[in-house]
This record gives sequence, structure tokens and C-alpha cells, in this order.
Amino acid sequence: MSIAANRAAFERLKFRTRVLVDVSHRSQQTTIFNHTYSSPFGIAPVGISAISAYRGDIALATAAMDENIPAIMSGSSLIPMETVQAAAPRTWFQAYLPGDVRTGFSLPLRPSLRLAMDGISHPRWLLGTFARTLIHHGMSHFENSFATRGAPMLSASAVRDTTGRDHLSWSDIASIRQRWSGNLVIKGILHADDARRAVAIGTDGIIVSNHGGRQLDGAVEPLSVLPQICDAVGDKTVVMMDSGIRRGGDVLKALALGAQFVFAGRPFMYAAAVGGASGVRHAIGLLRDEVDRNMAMLGTVAIREIGRAILA
Repeated sequence: MSIAANRAAFERLKFRTRVLVDVSHRSQQTTIFNHTYSSPFGIAPVGISAISAYRGDIALATAAMDENIPAIMSGSSLIPMETVQAAAPRTWFQAYLPGDVRTGFSLPLRPSLRLAMDGISHPRWLLGTFARTLIHHGMSHFENSFATRGAPMLSASAVRDTTGRDHLSWSDIASIRQRWSGNLVIKGILHADDARRAVAIGTDGIIVSNHGGRQLDGAVEPLSVLPQICDAVGDKTVVMMDSGIRRGGDVLKALALGAQFVFAGRPFMYAAAVGGASGVRHAIGLLRDEVDRNMAMLGTVAIREIGRAILA
């Protein structure tokens, strides 16, 4: 339900265009965290992306670096963060906070006849992603979720363990803020009071998100609560948004409602699965071109001109 609602929220908004405006010098450059990106969108974190695309985390991160947009690497990744950082030094990292840093974590991929049949029925993935990874890099493990190396992706005793986090609170974020001098962003904000709490602790940014609708079904769509969150803290921190972004028009609608930056996950993951890093670069180009064309038809030449006045 939440996945469909995320898209419906964008569909409800309509553009109000301006005509006969000189838009011959358009730019979608956007500056956040003291870096000027070529577009106001980036690649959202996608867990276990290397199971869908060969070296998926690297494909996403290097394509983003080449196109000068940010990519966020998921903590539930199968490639060490050091490897991704070496390939794309400006990659962001989404950290998960496990209840016990020694607890293993893996997908429920136990060897079985059904799993074997699934692999055989998808030979391109079997040979191009799974077998290729196995030959060149060995069995993938969860590399960045815990203090020690996590469990292998394929295991006879694999158990998906996401428990033990219910004790985490704002005091943990405050503790991290005291120890971490770099940019600190909290993702998953859907309430203005939580946004204010994040600002009070000293976070540098927030991402308004329901995680693509994949966690709590029925959670409010981020686009619907974005305006009130921006009204509450938009002048105090960098407000970003994800969940449901599919088209260039979606990017501009989120910016019009107050977001300074947006992220998309599924479109770029699909591109990585089909075409690797070059596929991701192509997808970035498509989204960038849509943003550019839409800006022209809206009579805007810079991202700073994208405001609520463009919406009907």
C-alpha cells in the first residue's frame, strides 16, 4: 500500500507553467554540504545491491562520481566500505545500528532445490552476477553491518536478524554526534517534531523518507509531510527526501515543496542490474534530461527558482 501511495502523492500534484521566458541558460547545479553537485538528485542506499548487479555498490558509486551526484552506500552491503571508498571517494554511507555488534546477519538464502531452480531459470544473473562474483571475489559476506565481518550471503544456517534495535533512542544519536565530526544525516523522518529533535541534537541534515514503502505498510508518504517539515526546520538544516522518485517531474515537485535534494533507489538499481556502471550513468542522464526539459517548460533557469509557485 505504501509503495503505491508514494507514487500517488506525486501524481496528485500538477505543474503551473510559465511561457515565453528566456531559459537558454539553464542550470540544475545544487550545493549541499559545501559541495556543488551537477543535479539536485542522488542515488539512495540499496541493500545487498551486489546480489542484483555485479559489484553493485561499486557500479552505483562510480557512476554517481562520474556524473557528479552523490551515492549512498547501504550498511547492508556485500562489498567492504573501504573498497567502495577507494573507487568513489565521495560516496556517502548509511550506517545501521545493530543491537549487538557481534550478532551475525544474512539473507535467508539457504541452499535448496527451489533456490537452484531460480538460479537456473535466470542464467544471465547466475553467470553474470553470482558466478562471476564467486569466481573473482569468493562468497559475498555482509561486510559493513557489524564490528566484525558478517555472515555469508549463502549459508545453510542463514537467518535474517534485524532484531535488538528497539532500545535505540535519540541519546544514541547525541552520542554519535559527540564523536563524529563529519556530516551527520538522519534518514526516515516523517514527523516535524522528530525533525526538530534532529536539529536540536546538531545533525547536519535529514532525509524525509518511508524507505520506499518497504517497512511499515501504511506509513504516510514523505511528499505529503514534506511541506510541514520544511516549514519547521528548512532554514536550520539540509532537508532531503526519497521514496517514490521515478521521473524528472518528481524531482521538481519535491524541490517545489521545500526539499533541497532528493534521492532515488529502484530506477538506478534496475539500471545497474541491466548495464552495470554504464547503465547507471545512462539512467542518471535520462533523469537529468527530464529535469532540464521540465525546468524549461516551467520557465525556470536555476534550482533556486523552483518553489511552490510552480505547483497548481
